[in-house]
Amino acid sequence: MKRRHADRGALAAILVTFAVALAGSGSALAAGPLPVGSFSSFQVPTVGSTPTGIAAGRDGNMWFTEQTADQIGRITPSGTVTEFSVPTAGSAPFGIAAGPDGNIWFTEFSGNKIGRITPSGTVTEFSVPTAGSDPTAIAAGPDGNMWFTEQDKGQIGRITPGGTVTEFTVPTAGSDPLGIAAGPDGNLWFTDSAGRIGQIVPSQTSPGTSDGITEFPVPSATSAPFWIAAGPDGSLWFTDSAGKIGQVVPSQTSPGTSDGITEFPVPTAGVDPFGIAAGPDGNMWFTEFFGDKIGRITPSGQVTEFTGLGGSTLTGIAAGPDGNLWFTGQGTGNIGLIGAGAAAASVRPPSVTGSGQEGTQQVCQGDAWQQWAGKAPSYSAFSFDGYQWLRDGSAIAGATGQAYTPTAGDVGHMLSCTVTVTYPLLNVTSSATSAGVMVTAQSTGSQGPQGPQGVPGPAGPAGPAGAPGPRGPAGQVELVTCKQVKVKVRIKHKLKRVTRLKCTGKLVSGPVRFTTANAGRASLARGRVVYAVGQLISAHHGRSRLLLSPMRPLRPGAYTLIDRIGKRTHRTSITIGS
Repeated sequence: MKRRHADRGALAAILVTFAVALAGSGSALAAGPLPVGSFSSFQVPTVGSTPTGIAAGRDGNMWFTEQTADQIGRITPSGTVTEFSVPTAGSAPFGIAAGPDGNIWFTEFSGNKIGRITPSGTVTEFSVPTAGSDPTAIAAGPDGNMWFTEQDKGQIGRITPGGTVTEFTVPTAGSDPLGIAAGPDGNLWFTDSAGRIGQIVPSQTSPGTSDGITEFPVPSATSAPFWIAAGPDGSLWFTDSAGKIGQVVPSQTSPGTSDGITEFPVPTAGVDPFGIAAGPDGNMWFTEFFGDKIGRITPSGQVTEFTGLGGSTLTGIAAGPDGNLWFTGQGTGNIGLIGAGAAAASVRPPSVTGSGQEGTQQVCQGDAWQQWAGKAPSYSAFSFDGYQWLRDGSAIAGATGQAYTPTAGDVGHMLSCTVTVTYPLLNVTSSATSAGVMVTAQSTGSQGPQGPQGVPGPAGPAGPAGAPGPRGPAGQVELVTCKQVKVKVRIKHKLKRVTRLKCTGKLVSGPVRFTTANAGRASLARGRVVYAVGQLISAHHGRSRLLLSPMRPLRPGAYTLIDRIGKRTHRTSITIGS
């Protein structure tokens, strides 16, 4: 890939938005996951832009480089394309990857720079110290930095989130590093088109030296490794322009030998395998530069090819949050996708559980996600994963826990929550948002006491003629923890040991979680009057967690905790202290 591109000059438009399905055989507007081997595609607005690399962004979209147009493209799952100009003319953006900072990072092959673009499209460039280094591929490292290859100078570069670049020399003379990826062993692995696979140990690297870098020869004498990616089987998989797909088992590699490296031939001759990525189905998927095909290889090495888009030279490939594999077509200037037979990441969005009242805790729960490549997603892989509460669709600052208590400023507004997860192997981030709940004002003591006992609420007695009193605090609930214990009871004049439910607790305000040995709905009552109700919210290690919400004010005294599971009802005496 040692090629230069002429300076195209300044672009007439800085940003273009476009969405169209490419006409022709096998092309249709994408609508979620596609069947295995089915294709869809979208035309890139700028003619002759040669889309090259592609990666899933943290915003749920796919991002790609446009090598001859000096642009970065963004495409939504529905096919809307937006293009952003790279400031340096003739930069030839090539490799691209999502960073742990939530931004997209890319290499400028001819510009000798590393670029960073935010989800909103702001581009920043950082110069590579060694002139004419031809930065090619880029990947997020386990140390929180981005790592890239310098093809022309035989070096590996590292750039921090703030833009500081450090370079490391590959020890083998005549090295030609191309692809790079984080491995399951916590190290970086790269391809060397001179027939080698390299390993970088981040903790052992020293600037300007080959410390921490080791290379392993590929068995085939004609090997020319190109792109590389981690697989679900714990191996690294790479494309070989000699018409093969290679596998590297990190635990079996030995310095100076080809131990732990195996290659599998691609059925179609002369296709030049290019990009490779792990799929949600647990297989590896790759593009064929000259063959206009997408290939799939199983962990055991079985290869299947699917005919592509017709007349296209295919390059980059990456998994998307919709369960498809997305790829770039240089020859036709389009972005394509192929079905892997996997469902979209989100199975069910979360919901907001609670009364919706001001001052009453709400819980974001109920979301469900697919297991991709045999693994569930992470809620904490990156700082942007986890929970975010929204007011009328806008993020509430600091509200990033699973629970949130609405304030007076939330009354009259729609409250919702978003859950964001990441599949670390596929480097795919996905989000799901709940339906909105209208926040209402906190209940007051204006209605006076309820129930046959006529107990007044904590806000004080009702005024004459039922006039409303001042707003009182939320009702209080016993925080109860229950467990099974062995006790002696007299049954038919004999003492026997039986299992009973023993509960303890303390008085707290607002809705609370409590633990019970049964897994059903629960209520807190005195006589026939129900003071609080709850429901199962999760189960863990044989114990159930329920959320108990007050229905009316509570006073110290004796109550009954009624726990229901199926048709069975269990009652436990509860005493609420003052």
